[in-house]
Amino acid sequence: MTTFNSKPIPNDTLIDDLNPARFLKPADLTERWKVQSLTVTITRVAKEETWPSMSDIDPQTRKPKAQWQTVLYFNTKSGEFPRGMLVSANENFTALKAATGAKTAGELIGKRITIIVGEFRHKPVLRISPEPPATPALGAGASVPAS
Repeated sequence: MTTFNSKPIPNDTLIDDLNPARFLKPADLTERWKVQSLTVTITRVAKEETWPSMSDIDPQTRKPKAQWQTVLYFNTKSGEFPRGMLVSANENFTALKAATGAKTAGELIGKRITIIVGEFRHKPVLRISPEPPATPALGAGASVPAS
């Protein structure tokens, strides 16, 4: 008889964590943190290779076409959240500029934005609010809960 290694899963584990995503998703806000919007401070901006459509095949390599897309990272109380927010919609880039006043990627570091749960084709999506977040009162924490 063959035996397999197994690890118990804690009862409070979110179903979404059983199949972890690479980027922040609406369920992180609505299920993990129980909010519809989240104000964060940007800690890092990166371009990361993504494969938006597995059916968009490159004729030369016969593999799905890769795209480089912008990802914003931010802190939680326990450090940088491991999954950044993928910024792919033009609407989010416009909102990012409006909310921060930044003109360069470097100027985004340390800027605060509000991520909101919106809707696209009847499905929840993450959006950046075009309004700058209110300045926190002295001593008020601006970080999100630990993951």
